[in-house]
Amino acid sequence: MGRPRKDPKDRLTRTITARVSDDQFDWLIDRMDEGEFSASLREAIDLARTFEGLLCNPDPVAALRKILKETEAAAAREAYFDEFGHYPGEK
Repeated sequence: MGRPRKDPKDRLTRTITARVSDDQFDWLIDRMDEGEFSASLREAIDLARTFEGLLCNPDPVAALRKILKETEAAAAREAYFDEFGHYPGEK
């Protein structure tokens, strides 16, 4: 008798079993950060979603500029935190 399962809509994570080519697997392995294969796979899915959003956007250039601006702002915010130990306006 197995343990009771949560309703799929209430789960926070899922397990993926997939067949991939050697090249695809090697690409994921190369992207791993400190042995975190799951993190590498999640990042690849996020990248694919972003890329799909750009390709399907009626103005992909504007969408890319928006993504780059948001990415730069997040990187600047994190660099500030790393330097000062808090975010601007917080103490």
